[in-house]
Amino acid sequence: MTNKKYLSIIIFLLFIIVVSFYFKNESDKQYKEKVSEAENLIQKNDKLEKENDQLKQKIQELNTDLAVEKAIDVATNFKQELFNVNYDPDKERFASTEEIEVKVADYVTKDQLRLTPGVVLYVGQLSQQTKSNLSVKDITFEVGHTQTETEVSLNYHIEIQFKRVGQTGEQPTITNYGQLRMIKTDDGWKVNKDLPQMKSINEVKEKLRKHGD
Repeated sequence: MTNKKYLSIIIFLLFIIVVSFYFKNESDKQYKEKVSEAENLIQKNDKLEKENDQLKQKIQELNTDLAVEKAIDVATNFKQELFNVNYDPDKERFASTEEIEVKVADYVTKDQLRLTPGVVLYVGQLSQQTKSNLSVKDITFEVGHTQTETEVSLNYHIEIQFKRVGQTGEQPTITNYGQLRMIKTDDGWKVNKDLPQMKSINEVKEKLRKHGD
């Protein structure tokens, strides 16, 4: 009877040990599964964050490209407003500062507005003294060092065509280079600074004279 009792105790203890190992193995298995799930979630999160950063960068690039396009549109209109001028033989005076400011106010900031009348006066004198209708034959822009969603610098190259009154044949052109600083304001894109590299009127007249020879 005693031997049977001991045997029962031993069997019971063996059972306890087996059950303990089973639950331990199950616990380890569950733990490993949880760790694996966590690692997968971390990898998915890292991938989503990377994709989100790439999407933000793409959106920023698109916004910047759109900003450049809008800035160039305003710059083009501004230069065409300046250089598309008809010769008037009966003209007795040039436009006043106030008239010029009204003409270009949609395209420039207040800082540039104070400087623009000098350019307009130069172009008007160019037309009158060469007896020519002026027009923009071609204009190209290259983005400079600054290119953001709110500020763009542009290098420009303009071919200005002279249609001389009373003369036929090939129409001469002169080239105007310069830089524009464009900024985005509450009223849209504006020219904040224009740095033209213009020839003097006498130089232009001399070039036209040589062209006519």
